[in-house]
Amino acid sequence: MRNHRVDSQKVADNVKLEVIHESNPYFAGESLQVLIRLRHLGSLQARDQLEVKLQELKQQQQDLQKEAQQEKRKSWVVKSLWGSLNSEDKAANEKYQASKVNLEKELEFNSPVRLASCYTQIYGCFQYDPETINSKEFEHQDHHKLAGVGSLKLSEGKNSITEGFAGLLFSNIEDVARESLAGPVVELIKAPFFVIPQTLIFSETMLDPGQTRTYQFKSPRLPQDLPPSYQSSKQLKIQYFLSCGLTQIESAMINPFSVEFPIHVCPFIDVHGRQLTSKLDTDISITAAGRAKELKDNIRSRRKSSSSIVMRRRSSLLSISTSEAKGDVNLECKKLFTQLVSSQESSAALADGIEGLVDQMMECQFGVETFDTSEEDDGDNTNDQSLSSVRKDAVSVRNNLSNLFRNLAEVPSTWQDEKPSGVSEAADLISQVKRLQKEYIINRDGLFIAKVVLSNLFYTTADDIDLTIHLGNEGPHKVSAITTSLESIELINPKYRIDVTSSASKKGKTVDQSRAICFDELSTIHMKLIPQRSPSRQMTSQFKSDIFQLKWMLCLKFVLISREDMPELMQKYYEDKNGSLYHAKQALDGNEFICHLPLTMLPTAKNFGGW
Repeated sequence: MRNHRVDSQKVADNVKLEVIHESNPYFAGESLQVLIRLRHLGSLQARDQLEVKLQELKQQQQDLQKEAQQEKRKSWVVKSLWGSLNSEDKAANEKYQASKVNLEKELEFNSPVRLASCYTQIYGCFQYDPETINSKEFEHQDHHKLAGVGSLKLSEGKNSITEGFAGLLFSNIEDVARESLAGPVVELIKAPFFVIPQTLIFSETMLDPGQTRTYQFKSPRLPQDLPPSYQSSKQLKIQYFLSCGLTQIESAMINPFSVEFPIHVCPFIDVHGRQLTSKLDTDISITAAGRAKELKDNIRSRRKSSSSIVMRRRSSLLSISTSEAKGDVNLECKKLFTQLVSSQESSAALADGIEGLVDQMMECQFGVETFDTSEEDDGDNTNDQSLSSVRKDAVSVRNNLSNLFRNLAEVPSTWQDEKPSGVSEAADLISQVKRLQKEYIINRDGLFIAKVVLSNLFYTTADDIDLTIHLGNEGPHKVSAITTSLESIELINPKYRIDVTSSASKKGKTVDQSRAICFDELSTIHMKLIPQRSPSRQMTSQFKSDIFQLKWMLCLKFVLISREDMPELMQKYYEDKNGSLYHAKQALDGNEFICHLPLTMLPTAKNFGGW
């Protein structure tokens, strides 16, 4: 496992593109930051050696050609005796050509590569099944088309198992039967709702053999009401992609290259455990472009003086709408530039810190805006003071979640009903920690069946679910078996659903389950659910949008048998003087009783990293 997620793709045979994510997952309300690394797979040493070998090979060929010219001077009698074409010379010539081609290929692999117009773009799209969601009810249906984001068919690149004669011969019989019963795959319609425009990483660069160039890309803050990534459903999906594109210039050929990497986004949670309602049926949200800069290998750490920080914060409040204000900004930028240059010890230190100097000058002239992650700067730049507290919480979602767990036993009841001061009433904040409880009493027809005790008041997408079931030893029924499963349920808004009367939307998808069989008079059963998750396949926490919402449920299935008519659960199989051997009955009839318990599932504060 790695501390950071790394996505890689080959741009060419000798160039590799790597995208290193700052965190996995990301959160709404925060910035996305990645490192884009272009690595040349060749080496200068191998290139020098290949050039020497190629030069020696050419010299050998020239010597052979001189010998051939001397052979031509012989009399025609000798030529007729030995033949005009010597087979050994022909074999040597073919060997020379093959060696030359191999050396030229290796030399081309270790040659510099010219790259141009590299860009990065981030977009999010909502995909839905046209047989489930009524697209005519969308109020912004015409806005679901965007240049640069084409239509996506989920069935592309995934051909049928039985497609073609060869597929029918070499496929598994069980897979063929499963696919024939499942029916055709429905193509989902793609509707983009969020875009960070293309950001130019570099215009043109030359990548030498063995060289690695690293660029830092940072996006503006994501909207706080952004829906989370959701990919586990077959009829509804919310996905985010980071696309990178560049152009390789080779001789007179221009070879464009583009690739998309999926990213996982979690919803925004404030300090009070509240979450915004996301909107999918809305205009496409297009933010400002991100920022990109190249990271040098020999960058030295640069200390910021207190005067530079004060001037930078003061410059963010200056207005440049008038000429007088422009003059003040120019004077302040000149003073800052003079201080930064004079603070460097040598020209080498100035060259190493030139990137930071440019950043400070840009911030002094244009302000910090949405790219600065400082909470104090955010409070200064916020025009609407009523939203300042929410914006400060946007950069600490992981801290908010950690504080919720830390103060788990002291969750105040005022969080459920009261809205803290300083938060706008227009913000549609819904508490996710409302009416939490750990114990549930399960009755059937007024009779006690079991008591379920959860390990936590709420869980995150990185937690295992532990629970204890206390059974009742009295009553007309006895529990003979229990099946516990974790289910995710999609609740679609009736306004957008085609078949409102259908109950398919209320059926949950089982993520993990555990079973227990009770033969003896047990009073307590401990069960554990371990959902499958990985850095590339993460669970989605509960959320609500205008089209559908996701809830998590704990499904308990009991098998009850009557105590009065209860048959013998164990049958004697063998008996001798040493003892008896009993076998359990192969079949046992009983009544099935199913109940569902609500489960609060929040995003995790942990970083999944990467493989």
